[in-house]
Amino acid sequence: MKDNLILSSCRLGKLQDNTYTHSLIHTHSTKEVLQYLSYLNNESDIPQNMERFIFRGIFLDNRKKVNKIAAKKELDQSKNVIIEICSKKKYISNNLYLHHLAARKKKNNNPKQHDCIMECQDNAEIARDILDIKTRLRDKNIIIVTHVLCAAAKGRQELISTVSNICDTYNIKCFNPSLYGLDQHMTDSNHYNRTGLDLMAKNITEKFGISCM
Repeated sequence: MKDNLILSSCRLGKLQDNTYTHSLIHTHSTKEVLQYLSYLNNESDIPQNMERFIFRGIFLDNRKKVNKIAAKKELDQSKNVIIEICSKKKYISNNLYLHHLAARKKKNNNPKQHDCIMECQDNAEIARDILDIKTRLRDKNIIIVTHVLCAAAKGRQELISTVSNICDTYNIKCFNPSLYGLDQHMTDSNHYNRTGLDLMAKNITEKFGISCM
């Protein structure tokens, strides 16, 4: 049994190697997390023709199929759910939230991408969603991870502060990578190098007393 369920971008993938969930889906916004939880609990449906626009693993390799049973089993058996909230952007089509790689942001003829509407969440919506996530995962040990500061992404501090403040207000565990100097271990504005990934696992293990090593 794997203790950690990772709902995040690629930045957190090494906190629990080889989970089916993280190979299937990378979430960025609170809406994507809630959509996934609702889907696994049979509260909402994702039509098969839309799977490749929502599940990153299928977007990258459309020969793959969603194994909902495996995904639900990982959720049910996990002790810790580590969730990265790193974007306010919502890419919406047919009342579904698309993965950012699959969202057609400009007029182009890329057949892999899907037309959508892009909206940005306000702080109140993010707070409501985080509380909803907390309620849905009330039997789990939840850790929220913020994005990491970067000089090339000047608007990032606002979202980091928003997520951190919400977690402080509602007594939710939160990890801000920038406070641990992880912004010094990146290959670009979004990706950690090997040292950064190792330090992420080490610091979360030490701060929250869970095994990410």
